[in-house]
Amino acid sequence: MDGYGHRAQRWRERAEELRTIADELTSTSKRNLLDAADEWLELAERAELAVQAEHSFKVRPKLI
Repeated sequence: MDGYGHRAQRWRERAEELRTIADELTSTSKRNLLDAADEWLELAERAELAVQAEHSFKVRPKLI
């Protein structure tokens, strides 16, 4: 896996790490980490969409 696919995986891992840490915290700190985790997941989803778009672009027939 390379490019956006690799980035998406790493961002998902970071989100999970933040959620694990957040489980040990209380109120405001926990909410801040969960918000950051949500942002990492959003980055991952955007990267995965970019991979899908790149792939669909590559497999389209060439127009003459």
